[in-house]
Amino acid sequence: MPYSSLVIAYYILKRAKDKGLALTPMQIQKLVYLSHGWYLAFNNGNPLITDEIQAWQFGPVIPELYNKFKKFGSGIIDELDPLSCAVIDATVTPFLDAIVDSYGQFHAFQLSALTHETDSPWYEVYYRCGKFAPIPNTKIFDYFAKLLDAANKTASTTNEPSTTTV
Repeated sequence: MPYSSLVIAYYILKRAKDKGLALTPMQIQKLVYLSHGWYLAFNNGNPLITDEIQAWQFGPVIPELYNKFKKFGSGIIDELDPLSCAVIDATVTPFLDAIVDSYGQFHAFQLSALTHETDSPWYEVYYRCGKFAPIPNTKIFDYFAKLLDAANKTASTTNEPSTTTV
């Protein structure tokens, strides 16, 4: 069942806080986007979030998150909504925990760089369709599925089990 991006964002914020991490609006944008992309790849194209993702100048942006957290500017988000976290299925929370564990310590600009690769969905949509164009889930799925496949192939050629957790 897909969720509002805000529900996912609040869960990530809570998990980060529990780990002693503080996140900015740019970090939460990128972490929700990465969560959605990896979720699509691991779940045969089934989405994690219901909200549209758009190609903005500085990467993929979920307007609902932008509007909610823009008041924090480049500062730390100090707002949590524990009630929204309660609606996330118990099968999804370990996945989100793995995202925070894998990417939560990255600076906003490091996360942004991950989403700006020349073959990324953002790059393709931004440079073909322009600023604010929606990034289709199919493009996000294809990109992250390709990353997952490459990680699995690398693990199999080294005769090691795949360590790809997200």
